[in-house]
Amino acid sequence: MNWYEEWKALSARIHGLLNAGSFFFTALQHSSSDDMSVKRKILLASADKIFRSLNTYLRDYQSTFPKEALESLKKFLDQTEIKGFNFNPGPNQERGHVQFALTSLAAFQSEFSYIIADTQAVALRITERAFVHLQRSIIADDEIRNKWISAFSDGEPKCEKLGALHLLSHGVWAFKAHAEKGCCFPD
Repeated sequence: MNWYEEWKALSARIHGLLNAGSFFFTALQHSSSDDMSVKRKILLASADKIFRSLNTYLRDYQSTFPKEALESLKKFLDQTEIKGFNFNPGPNQERGHVQFALTSLAAFQSEFSYIIADTQAVALRITERAFVHLQRSIIADDEIRNKWISAFSDGEPKCEKLGALHLLSHGVWAFKAHAEKGCCFPD
């Protein structure tokens, strides 16, 4: 999984927790007690797992994040209130702790998703432009066309090398981590 796919999974977890919190507080309006300790056992425990997952996410992907996204995540996790947050408060503090944890996650999710949505749109435009450029180069330039015809007859690895080199010239890092028969070249 890459950092963007991992974020989608984390974002879905945050969204689910926010929905659970909303449901809990709506239901709490009809019964003012939390006899089963939902705030502590479910909401705060889930928030704790998400905060730990965000720290792991930062550790695992920090070298691949866009700069603004990295700064946003580091700033969020480095906040004094977040760093020293107590996920196991006393009974009289649970409501405030749940509100803080869920509100913090909601605000961060919104900001981070906005930042990376813009980044993904830019990356998509650059990648699309690189492929249009490649198509037109193959049509217009005999030398480039001959390289691709030769690479095509040599097999998939040669095409991948040429394609990766072209994408890199446009600032797009391309690689294939693992895929058996991952390409659709005719035999």
